[in-house]
Amino acid sequence: MSSSYPALLAARLAAGAAGALVFVTGSGIASRLATTVGSATPIGVYVAGSGAGIVLDGATVPSLLDRHPERWPLAWLGLAVNAAVATVISWRAARTDPRDGEDTEAAICRRAQVRPLWRFAAAYTLFATGYITYITFLSAYLAEHRWSAAQTSLT
Repeated sequence: MSSSYPALLAARLAAGAAGALVFVTGSGIASRLATTVGSATPIGVYVAGSGAGIVLDGATVPSLLDRHPERWPLAWLGLAVNAAVATVISWRAARTDPRDGEDTEAAICRRAQVRPLWRFAAAYTLFATGYITYITFLSAYLAEHRWSAAQTSLT
């Protein structure tokens, strides 16, 4: 939405902080659910969601920008739509409405406690900082060396 570096930096900071909060608390909820049901499936499904998003976006955005480099705002809009769809799905999955025969207090107790997750949040922040920086500069490097959109997507 902007080409202003401070605006982009602020948006990236906000997105990173929100992403860390969502990823860490979601992992905690999935872990708690996995313990309750005795299966690692909830954790696998939760973590696979972000991977699926990365694959989907990595496969589509470079091709769009290769053919139409001036359409980068459209690429960001597409990423925002994908994130909005994922958000709606996540909210529905993580709702804490009282279940049949359950009182409101029990439903509230099922909510994830955020404070104990601060170590995970710090670790994720460090990981995300390295990952985002690496991928950003790798993509720029590939573009500078005239790699095709298909090669960039595959990488």
